[in-house]
Amino acid sequence: MAFFHSVPGLAFLHRLVLGIHLVCPEGGACGIRLVCLLVKLTGLDRFVAASYGVQHQVNRQSLSEKITLWLRDASPSAGSSRF
Repeated sequence: MAFFHSVPGLAFLHRLVLGIHLVCPEGGACGIRLVCLLVKLTGLDRFVAASYGVQHQVNRQSLSEKITLWLRDASPSAGSSRF
């Protein structure tokens, strides 16, 4: 539990939630309500807000910014991809 309160733990949670949003609502037929349910069922709601409003904000703001940055960094002109 202490891990999730550390800087690396918070970074992991942030990446995990963004990954869930990338795979579920953006990549498949899963909406934000199911993301909220996933956060609750996995117990991540002890560390991450599971409300629809917060997850909608994450999906629209943070995810869009991260995708834009990733596309910029992964472009052939950037040299190499992270994958």
